[in-house]
Amino acid sequence: NKIPEKLVQVLDYIENNLSGDLSLEKLINTFFMDKFHLCRQFKKYTGYSLHKYIILKRVFKAKSLLREGVNVTSACFMSGFNDYSHFVRIFKKITGMSPLKYAKLYLNKVDINEANEYYSMFIKSYPETFGLPDLIIADILWSPQNPCEGDDVIFSAVIKNIGTGSTPAGVILGVGFCIGFPTYSWSDNHVLPLAPGESITLPANGGCNGANTWSATAGVHILTAFVDDVCRIKEVTRENNKLTKTFIVEKK
Repeated sequence: NKIPEKLVQVLDYIENNLSGDLSLEKLINTFFMDKFHLCRQFKKYTGYSLHKYIILKRVFKAKSLLREGVNVTSACFMSGFNDYSHFVRIFKKITGMSPLKYAKLYLNKVDINEANEYYSMFIKSYPETFGLPDLIIADILWSPQNPCEGDDVIFSAVIKNIGTGSTPAGVILGVGFCIGFPTYSWSDNHVLPLAPGESITLPANGGCNGANTWSATAGVHILTAFVDDVCRIKEVTRENNKLTKTFIVEKK
């Protein structure tokens, strides 16, 4: 069944205000809804109680922040939890591990289980997205694997489609690679469809300096890859389209 427009507005509001006040009172006053009607409608169309949905979304956000290197305390408050000990208990109950352990395990990595859970939750909330692709970056690679100062480095991204539809044939499945800002190199020559569940590794084939390589400089570098970086493909959500990794270039 199509989700009522008012409920879609509530879902969008929750998505964009996870760090703010999402109490039942706040929501019914914002959207002029009866609290019992809102709770019944929410459960009917999403499969989750309003409270559980908000908790899960906040844990998803905390996990994303932890993977990006945000410390546990900051991730707690940035994801909308106002009590640190409560956050740790809830996080461990849902994920089976403490926030600190999760951060150590998944720093600069993709949590495939989390990506699939997020997709399943998104489909329940927005059923009209069923049949669309959903692209994530499962990993970022570079060659040579242990670059030294002055090496010409080629970046590659492992792309996975966790959606229920293929990417369209003839449309570029692109990736942008950034060290700092703006995009330094990119891949833009793959036009074959990527079916649900399939993965593909796409190496850079072009760059802002006319080459597909990065001339390595000594030090610690943060590399971010964005799949479908120029928005050519309609997909479930673009919130999971990037991955960041840190690597070290040694002096010669």
